[in-house]
Amino acid sequence: MFLATTAHPEWWDTSDEILVLGSGCLRYDQRAQWSTLRYVMAPNPWGDPDAVKAAAAYCREGIDRMIAELTVMLNQLHGVTWSQRYWRILLGPWLLYYVHALYERYVSLTRAVASAPQLTTTVLDEAAYQPALDTQAFSALAVGAEADGFNLQLYSQVIRGLGWTSRIWKVVRPNGPSPAGQDGSATEPTRTERLVSTLVRAVHPQVMVGPLLGRRDLARLLAALMTRGLALPGPASFRCERQPMDPAMREPLGRLPAWDAFSRVLIQTLPVNFPLTYLEGYRRFRARCLRLWPQPPRVVASMRWFACEPLLFLAAEFGDRGARLVGWQQGGGYGIYDVHPYEQHEVAVTDRWCSFGWAAPQPSGKVTAVPHPRFLSRRRSRRGHGRRRAIVLVTMSLPRYPMRFDSMPVGQFDRILECRQRWIQHLPDACRERLVVRLGPGGFGWCQRRRLMDACGPVQFSDQTTPVQHLFGRAKLVVIEYPATAYLETMAADIPTVCFWEPRYWRIREEAAAYFEDFRRAGILWGSPEAAAAHVEAIHDDPWRWWDSPELQRVRRQFVRRHAWGEPDWLRRWVEVIRAEAVVSERGVVSSPGDTAAAVPLLEEEPVGSR
Repeated sequence: MFLATTAHPEWWDTSDEILVLGSGCLRYDQRAQWSTLRYVMAPNPWGDPDAVKAAAAYCREGIDRMIAELTVMLNQLHGVTWSQRYWRILLGPWLLYYVHALYERYVSLTRAVASAPQLTTTVLDEAAYQPALDTQAFSALAVGAEADGFNLQLYSQVIRGLGWTSRIWKVVRPNGPSPAGQDGSATEPTRTERLVSTLVRAVHPQVMVGPLLGRRDLARLLAALMTRGLALPGPASFRCERQPMDPAMREPLGRLPAWDAFSRVLIQTLPVNFPLTYLEGYRRFRARCLRLWPQPPRVVASMRWFACEPLLFLAAEFGDRGARLVGWQQGGGYGIYDVHPYEQHEVAVTDRWCSFGWAAPQPSGKVTAVPHPRFLSRRRSRRGHGRRRAIVLVTMSLPRYPMRFDSMPVGQFDRILECRQRWIQHLPDACRERLVVRLGPGGFGWCQRRRLMDACGPVQFSDQTTPVQHLFGRAKLVVIEYPATAYLETMAADIPTVCFWEPRYWRIREEAAAYFEDFRRAGILWGSPEAAAAHVEAIHDDPWRWWDSPELQRVRRQFVRRHAWGEPDWLRRWVEVIRAEAVVSERGVVSSPGDTAAAVPLLEEEPVGSR
């Protein structure tokens, strides 16, 4: 029996029966190649939410172990003495992606082999292995256009790490250029870098503001901070230039101590897979970041502690020098999902973390409820209801190869696609005529538009370049198939909203569960697409009659105050949080490693890190 690990039908042994490791291997646009083959689907190890939760906890423990070991190794390698928090800020996002992804591949492979001991499979030529440039590049490789090839690398490394050489049916090496997103930045500073560096030297800002707000609200925040705040260029401003691999630097990674069978495989992969920016490119990129922002601030305020390498390098460094790190919530799963690794990481690395309204019990007391402007400006006007005709379905996308363990349907996006199709198929014609489907960002190769039209007939799709909030403004009714940011915005804007998802795949934490029970009783949330379609049919002529009922509005207001809080004086509250943290750090900021009076040097060579 042949094991298909990725969507490469041309590399499968089609003369044998095929065990398909996941639905992501069966690309809809390749169905002519696989639809006539003899194949069965391997059981999904992650169908039980308890298994997902256990995997997330296991990976978190493994990441903690890795950070402790890598702190010692990388400090020695780079000649610095940074804290574990420094390296957690820098490496934590990549380790979260990498450890979760590799453990998922490891468990899927070992379960498949246990179910069919005679399996053989295709692996990638070791000469074709490549490390990612940085966290952003790893994510792009694992889920983007090159996902099939890069995930074949991960599967191949696990297979070889387990010593399964006898199971190798074929060794392949893809042809073509290096994947996109791996080239890095130009060596010379950009005009934006030079401008920001000049302003930092002239103004000496106390607050460095990372990716945080839209342009208008960001301008208001900076104005309120006066000369004390300055914005860091966006995440695409610059990245590390591409570096050649240095085997001597990488060799110690393979000697880190293992603690179990999976960790032995994980550590064997590090000399190849460890990102270039944190090893070969570390010294030069750190120096470039400090040229951009040569004076340490008292506060670093940002959300998106995953996507901006300059932010991570500077926040890690300035945090170790005494600056206070303040995080802000970005998406809708925070405070709601039972398992949320992003939230755990962000709260761990920051000194204060500002939520959309919730403040669940935390041993550290870091989480603070702060109103957010995104929930303020789009509250609906009750004028013009009769002119709004559209029923907008807001959908989601997930990668074909799972990237993390959280309270989502891990490895089961085909189930979401099926529920979406069933909902549309059960709508009456009067609703279908008004339906506009908004596909989620990043199609990930699922061919969602074609699948939906093949299953349901003609469907109207919204333009992906149109902000989804503009669709909400024209909608008579919004229907949402997943619990993330979209329904927070419609609830805050007081737009009639119907949600449907299967609760067993979206486990809600105990502190938030009561709100979702209220949603079910009010008819906002449904556990099946058929029931949700029947409800839409019943209310679509005048959804406001249902939506404006006193009990539903009570439920909505309670939820919004806890999870989508917006207030007109949001700016004052934000400035208060930032200024309070600046006061805490006032006596603790170290201008330069080992010298409390010196300015941060314009680095030509790497200084020794602090602490």
